[in-house]
Amino acid sequence: MFSLPRTKRLHLYFSVFAVNLLYLIAGETVTWTSPTIPKLIEPNDILILTKEQGGLITICTASGQVLGPFLNGFLIGKIGRKGTMYTALSMFTLHWLALGFALNLETILLARVISGAAVGITMTCVPVYIAEIAEDEIRSVLNSFTMTSRSIGYLICYSIGPFVPYKWLIIICMSIPMMMFGILIPVPESPYYLLANGRVNEAQQSLGWLRRTSPDKVKAEFEKIQTSVDQRKTRKTNCLQFFHSPANVRALQLCGAVRFSQEVNGITVFINVMETIILTSKVPISSEVGCIIVGATFLLSSFAGPTVVSLYGYKKPLIVSLSGIVVSLTILGCHFYLVDHGFKHEVLTVVPVACLIVHCVLYSGGVSSISFALVGEMFAPNVKRFGSSASSFVGFLMGDFTVIYYNELRALAGTSTVVWTFGLLTFLGTLFIVIFLPETSNMTLEEIQNTLNKPFVKIKKPNRYEINVIS
Repeated sequence: MFSLPRTKRLHLYFSVFAVNLLYLIAGETVTWTSPTIPKLIEPNDILILTKEQGGLITICTASGQVLGPFLNGFLIGKIGRKGTMYTALSMFTLHWLALGFALNLETILLARVISGAAVGITMTCVPVYIAEIAEDEIRSVLNSFTMTSRSIGYLICYSIGPFVPYKWLIIICMSIPMMMFGILIPVPESPYYLLANGRVNEAQQSLGWLRRTSPDKVKAEFEKIQTSVDQRKTRKTNCLQFFHSPANVRALQLCGAVRFSQEVNGITVFINVMETIILTSKVPISSEVGCIIVGATFLLSSFAGPTVVSLYGYKKPLIVSLSGIVVSLTILGCHFYLVDHGFKHEVLTVVPVACLIVHCVLYSGGVSSISFALVGEMFAPNVKRFGSSASSFVGFLMGDFTVIYYNELRALAGTSTVVWTFGLLTFLGTLFIVIFLPETSNMTLEEIQNTLNKPFVKIKKPNRYEINVIS
C-alpha cells in the first residue's frame, strides 16, 4: 500500500484544513438563530418578529439543507469538487449579505433557505473530496474532523452572539468565508475528478502536489486511481441502475440509517434553539452562559473523534455514542415531564444542562464525526455522486422533520413527549446499526465494496434465514 512519511503530508493536511473551514462556516450558519431569534422577538430597531415567525426561520434553514444534496449531485460532476465548494462558499457569503441588509421577514427566510442549501452541499461534497485525496490508512481519521470544525463555528455564535448587536454578529461570521476565498486557491481539484474528465496531466500534478513530491514518484498510486476511474467509466450508472447493485443498495441503507440516527436524536433542534431550550428548562444559569458551556463542550469533545476512530474504528464508537444519547434523552424527557407537572426539587436544576452536555459530548465525539466519514467512503466511485447525495438527503430530511415536529408537537403534547420520541427513534436506528453495519475503517475502497456485496440475509434452507452480521 502506498504510504508517505508524515513530513510529506503537509500539503494534504493543508488541503484538509482548508476545506474543513466550510464546516466551520456551516456551524456558524446553523447556530446563528440561537442568539439572534430571541433578540428579534424582543423590541429592537431591526425587525420585530413573533415566536411563530422565529420558528419559521429555523424551519427554512432545515428545509434548505434538504435541497443541498440534490444541488451537490448535479454540481460535483459538472464543475468538480473544488468548484462545488466555491459555490457553497459563495452561497454562504450571499446569505450573510442578505441578512445584513434585510428589511423584512421574507428576505431573512430566503437567505436562510440559501444558507441551508449551502450547508447541505458542504456536508455532502467535503467528505467525498477528502476521501478521494487521502491515503487509505489515514482517510478515516482525516474525514472525522468534521465536528471539530463545526464546533468552532457553534462556539463563535454561542459565545459572541448574545453580547454583540445583530449586524456585528453577521460581520464577524462573514469574515471567515471572505478569507476562505483566498485560502482555497492553492487547494487542488480531486485527481479522481480530473482523470474522469480526461485531464491526465492536471491529475498527475494534483496528486504530486498533495503528496508533496514529483508526479513521477507517485506513479503507483496514480495508476491505481486511473484503474478505479476506468472501471467507473465502464460501469457508468444512472439512478435506476444504481439499485441493481446489491453493494449500492446496502451502502445506501447503511448510510441512510447512520444519517437517520444522527438527525432524529434532535440535535438540529438543540443547536438551532439552544437558548430557548435552556430558558424552558428553568435552570439557575443564564441562557447565554448555558450556550457557551454547551458550545465549549461540543468543541472539546470533538477532538476525541479522530482519536477514537483511529483506535476503535467506526462501529463500536458509533454504537456507544448513540446508546448514550438514548439514555440522556430519556432522562431529559423525564425532567421536562416533571417540570410540566409542577414537580420542584433542587436536583432538577442541574439535570437539563447535564443531559445536554452528555448529549453534546457523545454526538460531537462520536456519531457526528463518523457519519459523514462513512458516507464519504461507503460508495463505489462510479455511484458516489448519487449515493452520497441520496444518503445525505435522508439525513437532512430527518433534520427538517425534527424541527417541524418539535415546534408542532411541543404545543400539543409537551416537550417531554417530543424528547422521548427523539430517544425512541434513535434507539431504533442504533439497533439497525448494531445488527447490520460492517466495520470498514482501514479498508481500501475495493475491500469496502467486496464487504457490501455480501447480503443482509442469507437463505440457508427453505423458509430458514440467517442475518449476516459483520463486526
